[in-house]
Amino acid sequence: MAPVFSRSAWYCAWHLIQNDLVHGWGMDMKLGYCAQGDRTRNVGVVDSEYVVHQGIQTLGGAGTQTTKSEVQKHRPSHGDSRTEIRRQSTWELQVFKERWNRAVAEDKNWVDPFVRYQRRRKPRWHQH
Repeated sequence: MAPVFSRSAWYCAWHLIQNDLVHGWGMDMKLGYCAQGDRTRNVGVVDSEYVVHQGIQTLGGAGTQTTKSEVQKHRPSHGDSRTEIRRQSTWELQVFKERWNRAVAEDKNWVDPFVRYQRRRKPRWHQH
């Protein structure tokens, strides 16, 4: 499946996806910022076209065999490949969040259009 954008929204999405993070965790949560208008209604998906991905193993299955040096970027480990992939993906999500927050802090004109839609956490009442 591939997301569909207007020309100006694609410009936003294109810059969002141009990075060195392989697994792309976190990007799906930020693509709504590229949608024009209501992000719950103005984002579409086309699933009749083929999308070619890099041959990188994911958590879903065996995929293309890769060497450990191709998968590891963060730190070496001696576990199974699923553990390594999960560790790499989690690290990449943290890097993505840090980059996003830094970009927001550097852009003095940034206004989050979705602040009013964010979930508010209920306070936890601790039992003693």
